[in-house]
Amino acid sequence: MNSDRVIVDAIKVAQNLLWQNLPPRHNLPDAAAVTRLRDLVVQSALLHSNDTFFAFVLRAVEFVLSDQFRSDREVIDLLWDVP
Repeated sequence: MNSDRVIVDAIKVAQNLLWQNLPPRHNLPDAAAVTRLRDLVVQSALLHSNDTFFAFVLRAVEFVLSDQFRSDREVIDLLWDVP
């Protein structure tokens, strides 16, 4: 599978996780969303990345997720600002 395709698919899954966390549905608690996003970024996408726009987006997501000192809500709020 093309590495860009893997990364694009991972970004779509990440967006879906964020949408599940939005009110009024809020089907996914903050902690669960952040945990799933961390697993997604580490397991699938960064292993297949190269220097494309999508890889840089995913690295920006990984940078936000790596901050262990922020609350889950702060992490999710910051993720909405990633291009």
